[in-house]
Amino acid sequence: SIESVVAFPEKSKAQVKFQEQGVKTLKLKGKGGYHFRDALYLNKFCKINSIDIIHCHSGRAHSLGYLMKVLGCSSKLIVHRRVAFPIRKSYLTGKKYLSKRVDHFISISEAIRKDLLKYGVSESKISIARSSVDPGKFIGLDQKYCRKKFKIYEQTKAIGIVAALTKEKGHDLLFKALKEIDGDYLCLVAGTGKNEVALKKLAQDLGIE
Repeated sequence: SIESVVAFPEKSKAQVKFQEQGVKTLKLKGKGGYHFRDALYLNKFCKINSIDIIHCHSGRAHSLGYLMKVLGCSSKLIVHRRVAFPIRKSYLTGKKYLSKRVDHFISISEAIRKDLLKYGVSESKISIARSSVDPGKFIGLDQKYCRKKFKIYEQTKAIGIVAALTKEKGHDLLFKALKEIDGDYLCLVAGTGKNEVALKKLAQDLGIE
């Protein structure tokens, strides 16, 4: 069996959810990044509890994990990269991505794997583990009910996208493709992000709002 302990910044909503599931959690003083007190605290915890792997799920967690290794942590460091944003070309970013202290990277897509390779990460240090969805939540979901709820007529093509409203998600490509569809359709867009205003304007300009 695998025993997991999850570390969160104080007052994290995710921490409450994990605690409700019976998962052991640790409270951090900082919000990740190069926080020396948290790094020393976690190093001590890892040593006392013989933690084998540190699995970092964000850029700030990556920075904190890297600092832990610099300060002498012997646990393996695994970094999970989920975003397709360009990796910054700065001294500290280069240190934490190209350092031998990072044992392995996990990317959620081929595109992100290519970004890591382009930055200089060794191919042997990258694996792909795609994000998954629990299909059990949708078992028994009635399509007619959903169409009625969102006022989608039976003859209407239903299209949906669930993603952050950012450039990397390609909403602009979807909107331009919708322009080429013949017949009646309805596209449901779920998400928030910095491109919301620009995407609404694009939809207006294309006449698909």
